[in-house]
Amino acid sequence: MNKILLVILAILVLCSCETTTGTTTTSSNRQVLSISGYPSKPDLVVYEYCKADAYGSRLTDETSELTSRYYSANSPPELGWNYIYLIRDYKIQQTIEKGDTAVVYVIYDYMATLNVDKSDVYVEDMPFLVEFNLVRERNLWKIAAFKTLPCVYKETALAYLKERFKGSGNQRQEDEMLSLIQKVKTLE
Repeated sequence: MNKILLVILAILVLCSCETTTGTTTTSSNRQVLSISGYPSKPDLVVYEYCKADAYGSRLTDETSELTSRYYSANSPPELGWNYIYLIRDYKIQQTIEKGDTAVVYVIYDYMATLNVDKSDVYVEDMPFLVEFNLVRERNLWKIAAFKTLPCVYKETALAYLKERFKGSGNQRQEDEMLSLIQKVKTLE
């Protein structure tokens, strides 16, 4: 029941979000530049992918469709994650199109890495650049392969951590998760 509520909440948040990256990729021009609800430009595809990822799409099987729809048919499948990047935000830096390929550069405002299995936080407050390679498939831009661990907002990570070990029946795991949650809460 809680997972269903979390999925519904994630979908509602994603559907109602306005653009906050400060780039020319905004919610108003996204409506004009889409084909049947799918973004028509490489930077818009990457923007929507990053937004879904930031709100936790890649963290559970129930929500992974929100990001996997942007992958190329030839992309390798994503596996479970032991680490999660915590980010403050992201920004589309540059887009380079060449025929049926494109490269989109995204700068993430990175704050820490979570090791979920070991309940630890590695703090490194810095920006990092990720290069997304895209290909055109059936006239739609698709990400050729994922490039990074899930990049999520702090609030999203906290909700995920609380849900992940809630009622697991393993007191040690629950205590470690509570410790990790407290560490994440202190990050700014």
